[in-house]
This record gives sequence, C-alpha cells and structure tokens, in this order.
Amino acid sequence: MTDTSRSYILTISCPDAVGIVAAVTGFLSAHDYFIDESAHFGDHDTCQFFSRIRFHTHDENFSEPQFKAAFADICRKFSMECAVHDASIPTRTIIMVSRHDHCLNDLLYRYRTGSLHIEIPAIVSNHDDLRPLAEWHNIPFHHVPVDPDSRAAAEQTLAGIFADTQSELLVLARYMQILSDDFCASMQGLSLI
Repeated sequence: MTDTSRSYILTISCPDAVGIVAAVTGFLSAHDYFIDESAHFGDHDTCQFFSRIRFHTHDENFSEPQFKAAFADICRKFSMECAVHDASIPTRTIIMVSRHDHCLNDLLYRYRTGSLHIEIPAIVSNHDDLRPLAEWHNIPFHHVPVDPDSRAAAEQTLAGIFADTQSELLVLARYMQILSDDFCASMQGLSLI
C-alpha cells in the first residue's frame, strides 16, 4: 500500500496565554491532521509564545489558503501570526559567514548528504576567504565587505540578495558582524538563526 500522506509545518507566534496548545492541537485533531512532532516555547521576558508543529494529512485536496481560512478564528482569539508550509519543499536559505569555516563546512556537509532539507541559493561573507568552498559546492558566493562607514550599504546589499534569491531563512554561521536593529526589523516575519 502506498503512503499518500503529505506533511506540512505550522509555525505560530503570539502573546503567551493559557489554552494555545489545546486550541491548536484540538483544531488539528478535529480536521484529522496527525501531529508528527511539536515544539513550543514561552518566552518569559517578552511574554511571547512560539510553536512549530509538523503534521500530515491524507487529504488530497488540502490547500494552505483553506487551512489558514479555517484556522483564522484561533488566530484572532490569540492575536496569533501563523504560517503553514509544505514540508516537501526545501527552505531557501542564505548562509552568512566570516573567515572561520567550521560552521559552514558542517552545514554544507549536512546539505550535501541530504540531512538538511534546504536549498542554498547564496553564501554571503564579509571576507573573500571562503569563496573556493562555496564554488566547490556550486553555490553562488557574494563578498559584501563591512566597515563602520559601509554597514548600512552592506545591509542594503544583503537585503537585495535575500529578495533576489527569494530566500526564507538567514543562517549566521560564525558571521562576525552585528546586524543592525533596522536590518533585523526589515527581516521580521522571516527566519534568522
């Protein structure tokens, strides 16, 4: 018998409150979505709640817009921001690095062996040292120098690369520069790790 299930990832952020997990898992159960894994975190400093739930369904007519429409009442009740993504689609990920290659090497190894379900449209660095490593993996490399006078221009270039590659995730793999508050605010709603 062939498994026809499709997996999705639901991400949530909202003010922390009692009943969020019960409401979300109750919704998934009521719609016959099977939860494969679930992670939740309540940040006591900001009073924010975050959740990532991977679920699957055998419903061949599943659509992300219909899911979000049905889930809208829960979003309103908890002032929740949510996103649902097809887990079979790799996350478009930009990796930023400075001179030290150990983190980048680890990520590229995991990418090459298939243990990281991502697509890497670009590697960005403030130094040119790791260009050969990126080129060996056939990944476009962008050298974006940064100094105190060029920080804003460098971040604007980075935002352009992010937009041009239609990336969803930014990974700082020993990138030894501090990103400005303005840049981080411009990336709000996207993933930075």
